[in-house]
Amino acid sequence: MSLSSRLLPLTLIVALTGCMNTTVTVEHAKQPPRLEHDPLSLGGEFALQEDVVLGEVKVQGKCYERAVEEVTVVTREEPSKGRNWIPIGLGAAAAAGAGFAALKMGEDPKSCKGDTSEAYRADGSKKDEPICMRAVATMGGLAAVVLVSAGIFGLSRDKSETRGAPQKRVARERTERDCASPEALAGVALELHVPGLAPIPAKRDDRGRAVFQLPTIDAAALAEVREPQAAVRVAAVPQELQKVSQPGGAIAVVSLQPWLEKQRARVGAERRATFAEADRQVFTGTIRGDDDARSAFSLVCAASGQEVCFDGVDNDCDGVVDNDCGYAPGALQWTLAWGTGDDLDLHAIGPDGAHVFFGHRQGGSSRLALDVDCRAAFGGGCLAGHVENIFTPRDRRPVEGTYRAWVEVFQALDGPPDRTIDATLGGRLAGKAFRIPLHLVAQRGVRTFFAFAIGDDSDKDAVIDREDACPSEAGPWNDVATDRGCPDRDFDGVADHSDACPDEAGLRSGDAAQNGCARRFGKARLTARGVEIDGTVEFDSGSAMIRPASYGLLHDVARAMSAGAFRRVLVEGHTDDDGDRRKNLILSRDRARAVVAHLTGRERVAADKLLFAFFGPDRPRADNSTPQGKARNRRVEFKVLDAERVMVTRW
Repeated sequence: MSLSSRLLPLTLIVALTGCMNTTVTVEHAKQPPRLEHDPLSLGGEFALQEDVVLGEVKVQGKCYERAVEEVTVVTREEPSKGRNWIPIGLGAAAAAGAGFAALKMGEDPKSCKGDTSEAYRADGSKKDEPICMRAVATMGGLAAVVLVSAGIFGLSRDKSETRGAPQKRVARERTERDCASPEALAGVALELHVPGLAPIPAKRDDRGRAVFQLPTIDAAALAEVREPQAAVRVAAVPQELQKVSQPGGAIAVVSLQPWLEKQRARVGAERRATFAEADRQVFTGTIRGDDDARSAFSLVCAASGQEVCFDGVDNDCDGVVDNDCGYAPGALQWTLAWGTGDDLDLHAIGPDGAHVFFGHRQGGSSRLALDVDCRAAFGGGCLAGHVENIFTPRDRRPVEGTYRAWVEVFQALDGPPDRTIDATLGGRLAGKAFRIPLHLVAQRGVRTFFAFAIGDDSDKDAVIDREDACPSEAGPWNDVATDRGCPDRDFDGVADHSDACPDEAGLRSGDAAQNGCARRFGKARLTARGVEIDGTVEFDSGSAMIRPASYGLLHDVARAMSAGAFRRVLVEGHTDDDGDRRKNLILSRDRARAVVAHLTGRERVAADKLLFAFFGPDRPRADNSTPQGKARNRRVEFKVLDAERVMVTRW
């Protein structure tokens, strides 16, 4: 290869690549710290201190700061003086060589004419090739022009710069910081929600803490507070915290039990103060009446928590039954509560003889009053529970004397023959609550009766001494002053000392010889307790079919009922205890029903005067262990149901 062919590529490479310098740099720019946080929510720590709930709002979760740098890669190109002067220098050298070759070419113009005859010696060896000075001069001049032009072009080029895309680099270290400013937390509006009370807004103390001042509440408001837990809720939040919380959310729960107990104690003390005068009374602790009432009566109270409405029980043992439940507590109180759809009626008669019940709600001098009457499924008006309530004013001493009360099944739902209605008769006597659990047979006309006395009562017969004609002997209440509180073993309302027939129930009479003796209508006797019969109503064995032999007896019963002018008579069916109880109940029901049908059909007794009830073996008159006792227990009885008179088989 000739020299010119080697020189030309080298010259082009130098011209094209030797004119610029390229530099790569990295630029760092710090940015504002980047904020990071865990899931955030508002919370707080609140506690009850006396009558104040105190606490602070906090942001739950942690917040951090991270340092951030922005990194940019920059490529810069600029003319290189050193590298661009090299081709200029080379170009100058090439120009000098071209000039020298031109001079040499002038001395030997034939050296490049292409004659090669003398290129070999006679022995055939090659001679030195003659240099073509013309070619050298031409190529040198061309190289000089290219190199000098490239150098001058490189020196004259503009600078250039290329930037890479910025990349943020986050430092691994992070610094914990507050998630909200104290000013923002102080701007959170809070409310304390106590179930049953209006929301209580928070105030701020001198340390910036939220303070809820609990109010002093009356008995009615206290009754509405059913739960001891109160919730701290957000009422409003500043804009800075709106992503953390919204109004209405609860941030803490606080137990108010100590405060509630304090309120109950205060209300109880205030209530007892209103009863102070009323409780200055004498009660012997003894009641009289039916066996089921006497045996179940209790003044013992076992506290079970705060008061529960509509149960007839003094749950908190403060001496008041169902206080703050929508009906009045009283110095004397009778509260009847039950849970079925049956209709029970509560009656009370004061010492003045005023009879208070659903048909007559206000008493006389005894100041008895009925403020709640529930007709259950048969008419409504039961508040939130099945309750009837009779009371006397709690700020006045009750009238002294005998108070009589009873519960009656006015209407019963259909059901199995052995269904009972569980009820509670609660109340207040002499500053103490009493309780009588009742299990009433679910039949219209069934009653439970009891009585007690307010005042000195030496013989504890529920007749106070100053009204007791026999203060040292126990006896029942009597409308006749001379017989009141005196023994009356046949319970016909005529005391034994005045009774011409003391062992057989009868009627009061102006004739001393007949006073306390029954009026006879054949085999039926008219008494103050109802109609009693000699013998029994006979039925076919195991059946409700009345035997014709008893028709005459039932005719005598109808005559006695007409003479007595009773408003209502309850026909009761009873059996002995032989066999299955349920079958006996059904049998006693069918037999009582058959007697009513016979009296209304064959004897023309008005149907509205007769009710029937059945008790199977549950109310024996005699001992079932003997044949004679069993015979006495298989019976039908006819009892007066007039509301104005209450006769019991035991006092």
